[in-house]
Amino acid sequence: MPRSSSWWNVHFLSLSLAFTLLTAAFPSDARAQRSHLSTGSEFTVADGLDVATARILDLSHDGRWVAISVSALRGRIGIDNHRYGDPTYIRPAAVELWILDTRSGDASRVSSDPRNVAQALWSPDGRHLAVVEARGQVFVPSIWDREDESLREIPIPAGRELAGGSPGGVDWTRDGSGLILPLRPEGWRTAAKEEFDRLSEGPVLVQSSEEPFLAWEALRRRSGIRALARFDVGSGSISDVLPTLSLDSYRLTGDRTRIVYDEDITEKTSYEVIFGRTHSVKLVPVTGGEPQTLIESDEGLSLTWSEDNSYFA
Repeated sequence: MPRSSSWWNVHFLSLSLAFTLLTAAFPSDARAQRSHLSTGSEFTVADGLDVATARILDLSHDGRWVAISVSALRGRIGIDNHRYGDPTYIRPAAVELWILDTRSGDASRVSSDPRNVAQALWSPDGRHLAVVEARGQVFVPSIWDREDESLREIPIPAGRELAGGSPGGVDWTRDGSGLILPLRPEGWRTAAKEEFDRLSEGPVLVQSSEEPFLAWEALRRRSGIRALARFDVGSGSISDVLPTLSLDSYRLTGDRTRIVYDEDITEKTSYEVIFGRTHSVKLVPVTGGEPQTLIESDEGLSLTWSEDNSYFA
């Protein structure tokens, strides 16, 4: 869930400190691996591939703990551009995931090896870090415990998978006892990949305006097919919050007790707006239940939401 502007203003000093401490906190051998320029040697292709970039993924609510990814071009080697547009494809993007204490400057790695981390999000109390990483072509959610530095994988129900690359991602409930997970239905991957192969490898491809959606747009829309579930950190159980539907986006309200979501109700390809969408805006508790319709259709509307997603104009 995006942080409010006031939250970032309050924690600006913590962020600045994190950047200041970042380089100094890393072990000397890790810094040495990045480049040999300090020795006066020539800048090589290998040096270019190893130039590191640090990015803040999330800052705990109290401003003390920062999750940082450190990446280099080498970690992105192997991208298959022939699969551009394939909703099942996950690009390689290996990074080092670090945790930085802004008070002491101490830093530690979440895992010993680089991983393809898509998201890292602190729980409200800063005790746990939700981590979403890609393993092969599947997203895997885990929870990192700050106290014992253990990484526990969240088991996904058989036949389903995490929609880790979709808008919204995972998010914490108010007290940090639950984690909202977007899940693909059984058979989604097979059907989406078969359709991509048909569109990209077939000798003849016909797209007709007589169909509700042009073929490539219909494939693109498959990325929104997902359900929402709640993972209970204490018991390890997973319960449904929303059934599988065409879910364009979702976000938690400021008190983290409800989910505002945009259900895609578009009936056909728009020839006036590229990838134009029409939504029904609804609200559901994080524990599940009967959704409440806020806006039947947003066609022709331009909505502006408050920072806590509780009001719109």
